Amino acid sequence: MTNNVDSKPYTTNNKDVDGAKTPVNITDDLGYGQGFCYHLGVLMFMPFLSALIKRGDNFILQWIISFLLGAKNIEQTKTLNYSSLNVILGQTIKSTKYQRKKLKQYSTVENISKLISFNFEMVGGNHCTDYYYDPHTKHYTGLRNILKGWCSKVKMPAKVINSDFIHTRDGYPVYIEIDDTFEDIRVRFFKQVTEFRRLGNIPSDKEITFFIDRAIFSDKVFEKIINEEYLHLVTWEKDYKQDQWDNDAPTKQGYIERIRNDASDKKLIKYDYQEKPWGKNNRIRQIIVRIEQPGNNGTLEVSVLSDDFQRNAALIIVAMFNRWIQENDFKYLINHFGIDQIVTYDYWEYQEIKDHLEDKQHISGEHKSITNDLDKLRGKIKTVLYKLHRLNKKEQKKKLNTKELERKKDLEESKKDLNSQIENKEQQRKAMDKRVSKIDEMIKMGKQKMQTNTKKLLDIIKIISRNIFYKTVETFRSDQNDYRDDLLIFREVTRANGVIRKKGNESIISLCPVMELTPKMKRNINKTITEINAKNIEMPNSLAVEITLELADKVDSFFAFAK
Repeated sequence: MTNNVDSKPYTTNNKDVDGAKTPVNITDDLGYGQGFCYHLGVLMFMPFLSALIKRGDNFILQWIISFLLGAKNIEQTKTLNYSSLNVILGQTIKSTKYQRKKLKQYSTVENISKLISFNFEMVGGNHCTDYYYDPHTKHYTGLRNILKGWCSKVKMPAKVINSDFIHTRDGYPVYIEIDDTFEDIRVRFFKQVTEFRRLGNIPSDKEITFFIDRAIFSDKVFEKIINEEYLHLVTWEKDYKQDQWDNDAPTKQGYIERIRNDASDKKLIKYDYQEKPWGKNNRIRQIIVRIEQPGNNGTLEVSVLSDDFQRNAALIIVAMFNRWIQENDFKYLINHFGIDQIVTYDYWEYQEIKDHLEDKQHISGEHKSITNDLDKLRGKIKTVLYKLHRLNKKEQKKKLNTKELERKKDLEESKKDLNSQIENKEQQRKAMDKRVSKIDEMIKMGKQKMQTNTKKLLDIIKIISRNIFYKTVETFRSDQNDYRDDLLIFREVTRANGVIRKKGNESIISLCPVMELTPKMKRNINKTITEINAKNIEMPNSLAVEITLELADKVDSFFAFAK
């Protein structure tokens, strides 16, 4: 049996994918209608890949298949077998340099919008009413003079790139926006909701609710949300002091169900709650929750705020405490798809993009810096005055010794010097404009902005890949009922190599996973394969050959351990 391996894996197949190229038919080449081929397991995703082809978005098929085969970036696609990919796709680009060139070419607003809309439709995101919104920051350590923001990784302000994600309640990512920190999340959010509705084909008069972390917390945001008839917000109260529980107020109880290793392995987490209009704004609803913490760590008390007074409070609590589903997906997207990786180091100077930004007046960085200096100086003089007070009080009772007198003299000089510095700083601050054009200040400071379109395109391709995997694995997950290993098992099958056999006008694809499958795994995989075959799938290499997938019962004789 012929092993279809390219003898020059890094020097061929680098032609423009738009040029004419005859698809490879491996069974014709071999003469006797059978051949070994790598990566055949990805054909299990054909129902979704076919939908992309029909929409005319087949230019991204190679990248989707590459990500589903384990590559996290274009550089890692070098590990794939391109001769086999040619059998599957008909045409590929092998050169990573040329792939990056094509990625930049395809990174248009139109293409990105089309793919986001396809992703919405694929996962049914436009039929949902509840969504999780979370800004995810990437710590940037490069040389570019980009804007700083709060970075949870280093727990301090640092140069960051923001990726704002929106997930459905079921945990499917449906929308992403990548930007710097020129605009605060409390500004970005409302702009993104408008674009989110447009690309998701969500009517402007359909009520939707966003569950967001406390980063959105702001009186201005609450006022704006109150005036939005079809938009609701649920968030945590920032800096809640755990001091508002009223032992005499009506209290209700509920339970949050946590499923662990399988559907029967359930844990109920009890919570108590009280609700009332929020003391700081009676048009906002406050739900105070006391919930048991895992590991006998006592009871946690939090305050949940929402503008929606109609929804059942228990439903709000359960949805809010299930935000971990989005956090877990971030880890999955990072570990398996490299969603946090920087795709390009291209950048703009703020001078180049000033006409495309909405300017605003803000407190200048120089004014903030002087104010911070003043706060530090006032802290120092406060300490000096306290020490002088202690010495003066002591002097009233008895005469100070030589050392104490010298210390008092030093403190008097420090007081004089600090007062002088404070006076100079106050004069500097008074002489400058407190509020300035933010764009003008960015230009003056030589600030730069990373170009984001190529990363946004590749990230939405990764998100589509992730969602294709999760949509395909649904039946297997339900049947296998093993939440610890089910994704691992299915991933191994979809990355299997195999054999193509010609049978009449169709091709039989026999998959040979590396992983040894138990009878239960085989049974459940075969059920999923039967569902896939029922959709009359074809090889995506433009030969219009109908294919039937099967899980090989036994390995072929060329394996050393085959009986």
